[in-house]
Amino acid sequence: SAIAAPLDVTAEFDVASFFDRVISEVGRVDFVLHSAGITDTDDMRAPIWEMNMEAFRRRQEVNLVGSAIVVKHSARVMIPKRYGRIVLMASNAAKEGNPTMSAYSASKGGVVSFIKAVGRELHTHGILINGFAPVIIRTSMVDRMHPDDVAHLEGRILMGRMGELDEAAYKL
Repeated sequence: SAIAAPLDVTAEFDVASFFDRVISEVGRVDFVLHSAGITDTDDMRAPIWEMNMEAFRRRQEVNLVGSAIVVKHSARVMIPKRYGRIVLMASNAAKEGNPTMSAYSASKGGVVSFIKAVGRELHTHGILINGFAPVIIRTSMVDRMHPDDVAHLEGRILMGRMGELDEAAYKL
């Protein structure tokens, strides 16, 4: 069985409460897919010298800090069972960087480094962590992106098209 929940991943108390609820209802957590994230939309897409730093910080808070909060509480409930699998959504932007999207690229680069570091901590507890790093998948977030950014990203995909949500995730 699976339990999905819309959460503000920056609100640690809410994330902790969600995991506590799952443990009380189900007794264990075997797998966590964390896919919350925000990109650089028209409201803050800019070269670094014009960057709105509050918007930059918000991307780090949701994409990177949110990932850390989810992994912290995943690990907290998985360690006693000595088993778990965690997958975080990263992005190809972590490796390539996207022009005028430095906040998003930096946050996803942080997620990739975080996965590597935490993987070295969690494996001794029977917990594996991995990342999924697509170039671009058609979602409502992509619908809010600047068309030039979407075209730039689509041009980098070997398949010649954007990924579809049902290719990246199983719908419950």
